[in-house]
Amino acid sequence: MLSCSSNKTLLLEWIYKSIKKIKIKAKIFAGDCDKNVVSKYFCDYFWHMPILMDKNLGKVLKFLKNKKIKIIFPTSDKELFFWSKHKSLFSKNKIFIMVSEFETIKSCIDKLKFFSILKNNENIPFTSDSLKDFNNKTKLVAKNRYGSGSKNIFINLSKKEINLIKNKKNFIYQQYLKGKEFSVDCYFDNNHNLSSCLPRYRDKINNGESEITTVFKNYKNIRKTLIKISNSFKFQGHVMFQGILSGNKNIKIFECNPRLGGASYISSFQYSDSIVNFISENTSLKKTFLYKNNKIFNPKKMIVYKTAKFLNN
Repeated sequence: MLSCSSNKTLLLEWIYKSIKKIKIKAKIFAGDCDKNVVSKYFCDYFWHMPILMDKNLGKVLKFLKNKKIKIIFPTSDKELFFWSKHKSLFSKNKIFIMVSEFETIKSCIDKLKFFSILKNNENIPFTSDSLKDFNNKTKLVAKNRYGSGSKNIFINLSKKEINLIKNKKNFIYQQYLKGKEFSVDCYFDNNHNLSSCLPRYRDKINNGESEITTVFKNYKNIRKTLIKISNSFKFQGHVMFQGILSGNKNIKIFECNPRLGGASYISSFQYSDSIVNFISENTSLKKTFLYKNNKIFNPKKMIVYKTAKFLNN
């Protein structure tokens, strides 16, 4: 089941293709708290879910057991707390959630906490919730401490310009860095080890998601950086990092989103298919299909745009 499915039809397409790869029979559910989402027309079954909060845990568990749903793919930051908090209970009921440990989720959603854990790592840019920590000449990035993706970010501004922003509640600040913005789609196995990662440039961004993304080859340096970072957390499943690359070795990681992203779909065309990996690790397939070969092959560029679906009624 794809949880918080919203308009994420591309992720549903990815799940269908992954199931074909490993040649298993399965029905795909999409679940969302909004009964009018577009994704309900792109799945086998749609579930109008209750709000994912502790008081609804019994309802959620009962539905999943009744429908024999065994694998859950969360897609929204807000739901990660629920799934990770109750991960062990679901696991005891043979329901496996592709989500990292609860403390890891808390540390990644909170960008200031993410920095505080890694502040001695040279690949993590200095982050503060106070403008006083930066001089007047420094160009800055301002964003919400708990924000998702690249939404509501103010880039390359002076302190004076930032002070003109009306609502700066929960804002954090980082020095503006010149370079090429990139994402890395990673898969961490059940033992929290980095199994595969795929770096890609964010060529065009719209509402925090990459509309055009291109795979690139600076693999070894980025992998070393991410292994060092991951030693401080307990990642599991798909984890997406965002950063800035200047040259081949100057790597700065400024954000971690421990979930699937829309443009993460490009990894399904590579030896880095997180959905195949997770299904393989948590079903009778064991590790038969687990991808650990990080060779990159075409397509190297992906454009995410609107598609059409025709209905008979």
